[in-house]
Formats: sequence, C-alpha cells, structure tokens
Amino acid sequence: MLDILRKRRSIRKYRELEIDRETIELLKEAALRAPTSRGIKP
Repeated sequence: MLDILRKRRSIRKYRELEIDRETIELLKEAALRAPTSRGIKP
C-alpha cells in the first residue's frame, strides 16, 4: 500500500470502479496517521 502512495501521480481521467469497503477503511486509517502541519491531530 505504501508503495502505491509513494508512486502516486496526478490523474486527469477517472474510471468508474467500485472500491471495496476494506480498501476505503485502510485509506482512512492511513490518512488519520499521516503527519500534519504543526502536529495538530484530527
């Protein structure tokens, strides 16, 4: 998962794909654990 985030790029064309609930929850958790400016916690 982290490898995917490290290789991210800007996407101009989007596809209609369903994302399973587990992937969404994993991404939410990763976002909550990401560093923030000034160390502010969400």
